[in-house]
Amino acid sequence: FTNGRRIKVYADLVTTTPTTVIFDGYVDSKKHSLTADNEFLINVYGRKNPQLVDLHITRDYSAGAQADNAIRDIIDTFFSGVLTYTNISTAMTGTIVGEYIDTPAINVISDILEQVGFDGYIDMSNDIHTYKPNETKNEVAKIVYGDNLVPFNEIGYDFLEKFNRIKVYGATKENSLLVRTKNNLTDQSETWIKSKILSEGNLQNITSTNTKADTELTDAQNNPYFGTIPSAHILPSLNPGENFYCSAQYSELNGYYTAVSITHSLFSSG
Repeated sequence: FTNGRRIKVYADLVTTTPTTVIFDGYVDSKKHSLTADNEFLINVYGRKNPQLVDLHITRDYSAGAQADNAIRDIIDTFFSGVLTYTNISTAMTGTIVGEYIDTPAINVISDILEQVGFDGYIDMSNDIHTYKPNETKNEVAKIVYGDNLVPFNEIGYDFLEKFNRIKVYGATKENSLLVRTKNNLTDQSETWIKSKILSEGNLQNITSTNTKADTELTDAQNNPYFGTIPSAHILPSLNPGENFYCSAQYSELNGYYTAVSITHSLFSSG
């Protein structure tokens, strides 16, 4: 277990070569511990695709670029041979704007997706998938009360994360600070003004600052039914961003919900 060593974890109950990968990452650190039962353990920590997080890139799309082409440009320039983009949606042709200076690559790609209203994830073969929210449905993975649902904590709506005024500060140009403010007046009249301030020094012109404010206001108006729901059984077919069926009586949980993130917890017992 050395720095940068690649490790894969599989979920197949077979004695032959496994095929279902649930983790594929690189070692960041290795630490030792001793349990109360006098057992020595090695704790190995790693991340999937750390290259996207650790590399800061500079890219200028201030004149506008087609969203899918912008992502391809980033991969071809910085991650050729590391990532592929076979599953980028052909419908992701909207225009994005932005000037990114020494910004983590994952943040640049996330911002591009956010501007055109798409979601995305990287599969276990390191290929990028992009899609419209609620576009993909998994009919195999399910979490249902009385079957594989186990006790869970809070799940529901969190109105503290809903904002109706967004102010974005961009870069300073010719001694003038770029600022754009966007309001949802209807929501403000129904409740009260809930503002959110963002400082984005990588925004180098008023067009990109305006686009960022519009995008953030749209995102801040979303208020999904949200929480962590656990399954007693592993769900190896479920991918990030897919909609899958969940049902729990008396919890307002009945229908298809988006898997925003997935955590596999593996123990000695299963």
